[in-house]
Amino acid sequence: MTRTIFYSILYSAILIIIGCQKDNTIENTSPPQVDFISPSKGQSFTEDDTIYLKVNISSSVELHDYMLELKNLTDNKTVYTFNGHSDGKSASINEYYIPYVSKDADMLMVLTTLDHNGNKSVQTSLFKIKNTKEELKPEIVIISPSSAECDNNSSLHIQLAFNHSLFLKE
Repeated sequence: MTRTIFYSILYSAILIIIGCQKDNTIENTSPPQVDFISPSKGQSFTEDDTIYLKVNISSSVELHDYMLELKNLTDNKTVYTFNGHSDGKSASINEYYIPYVSKDADMLMVLTTLDHNGNKSVQTSLFKIKNTKEELKPEIVIISPSSAECDNNSSLHIQLAFNHSLFLKE
C-alpha cells in the first residue's frame, strides 16, 4: 500500500512538472511571401492585349485568404478583383485580364494575403497600358445649302444626326 501511495505521489508530481513547463515553441509571425511572375514590374501592354496574371504565394504556416486587385491609377478605379482561399502552405493565381482602356494608364497590381496565424502581407507591382488607337472623331459635312447659296447676312438652319462611340472599331 505504501508503494501505491508513493507511485501515486510520484506520478502526480511528474504531471505537475510537465504541465507547468513553459511552452518554448515560437509562433510564426512572418507574413506570406509573394512572387509576381506576370506581368513583371514596369512591363507595358496595349489596350487589346490579354494580360496573364500569375502570382505565387507561399507561407511557413497554412494560408487563409488572398485577394488580387488591379487598380487603374490614371482613373483612380479598381478595375479587377479576384478573391481566393487556401488551407495549404502555397497557392497560385492564374487569371487573364483584358484592359480596354481609352487612354494610357498606369496599373497597380495589389495582392493582400492572410495566413492562419493572422500574419498579413500587402505586396504591389506596377505595369503600364498603352492606348495605340486614336479616338475617332465624327466628321461633319454640310451638303446643303452650299456656300454660294448663302450670303453673310442670311440665317442658316442645319440639322445634324450622328453616332459616336469611344470604343468604335475600324
